[in-house]
Amino acid sequence: MKQKMISYLVVTLLVACSPAKKTPVISAQPFDLLDSFRNRIIPIMLYTDNADTAGNHQLVVISSGYMGQNTEYSFLANHLAKEGYKVAVIRHELPTDEPIAREGNLYELRMPNWERGVKNVQFVVAEMKKRFPSIDVNKLILVGHSNGGDISMLFSKLYPQSVAAAITLDHRRMPVPKIDKPRILSIRADQFEADPGVLPSPEDQKQFGIKVVLLKNTRHDDLCDLGNAVAKQKVDSIVTSFLSKQ
Repeated sequence: MKQKMISYLVVTLLVACSPAKKTPVISAQPFDLLDSFRNRIIPIMLYTDNADTAGNHQLVVISSGYMGQNTEYSFLANHLAKEGYKVAVIRHELPTDEPIAREGNLYELRMPNWERGVKNVQFVVAEMKKRFPSIDVNKLILVGHSNGGDISMLFSKLYPQSVAAAITLDHRRMPVPKIDKPRILSIRADQFEADPGVLPSPEDQKQFGIKVVLLKNTRHDDLCDLGNAVAKQKVDSIVTSFLSKQ
């Protein structure tokens, strides 16, 4: 009996002395960043874990779909912030911007929009580096939905050494670059097809380590906050698994 009591006390003390796991306290704050060189406002939502003072400090930049709001990806932004990432969600289009082309050679006609988006991402990364000096700007993680995915793919093509991982959520126009750095994941809904040549062939996927995941019975808009709970949980899980293999 005495031996059992001693064992119980030892276990109790070990549990009591074990460091408690911090509960994430996620804040979501809106900021209007001013790129004075271009005289352009870049609205973002910044998601951070207030309980994490040391943490990952790896930056995730989420690019919203065309005319999408930076509040429409909270399901994924909150999830990644709880994993220790700093997450900035960009609204790329402003009410004064010219509308994007809807017909014709969309690759060529939408390129100015994507190039402007790349500059937005660059500016946001520089501003986040000022706010969080420990961020490694050469380990950037890009996520983009629809047109935001096109922007993320163009950025990855132009600046591959700055990107650790790039993830698209049902982008349809900008071809996935055939490179092995950064690591690339494309999560696909089955409502629409991507333009010819956008997605790599199975051979290219294998050669360059590009991962393409199809979510059956999923709409294009299910990959933002408008989507159903099942689709959003799948996206969270797939993205977390992909990033864990960095």
